[in-house]
Amino acid sequence: MKKKRLLYALESVGGGTLKHVTGLNQDEFDITVVLPDEAYEADTQAAVLLMRLNGIRVDTVFMPGHVSLKDVRALFGICSYLRKKRFDMIHAHSFKAGALFRMAACLVHVPVMVYTPHCFYFQACTGYKRQLYTGIERALAGRTHALAVSGTEWSVLKQARIRPITESVIIDNAMFVIKFFLDGFAGIFSKTDP
Repeated sequence: MKKKRLLYALESVGGGTLKHVTGLNQDEFDITVVLPDEAYEADTQAAVLLMRLNGIRVDTVFMPGHVSLKDVRALFGICSYLRKKRFDMIHAHSFKAGALFRMAACLVHVPVMVYTPHCFYFQACTGYKRQLYTGIERALAGRTHALAVSGTEWSVLKQARIRPITESVIIDNAMFVIKFFLDGFAGIFSKTDP
């Protein structure tokens, strides 16, 4: 059986992301992790070394830390990267990686796009920024196959009307994520783009 080409798009390697990446079944998935080309954390190099020791490829892309016009350049760079690598699935973590990689996945026609926000960015905003970032989440939700990692995030989806709640998936704290990928997406790989 041919391995599925999986890309993990991370803003950082903090929290539980390293555990999730190294816990995936490498008999089923050919795994690549992509990080911003600027290091945001002191422990990034150690995490990269650990991933590589576990047989996971690690690449970098330009992804600025704050929302700015530089994101347009980042989007074009990510599209170029995805065209060269041809992934079957992308799993993006957090708002910036989630927004850029979901837009790029749509433009490049990646079959499966998973997004775990680990708290929605708009929750920390007020006024027009809250409306802007909520609108971005709503616009990108249509091409996303999973969203919530807790019941709390699921409730936020419902309150913010980000997508029909029946289409949302909860993966409690990303537990059983391997089983979810293997079972939950078994049929998606055979579907064509809408």
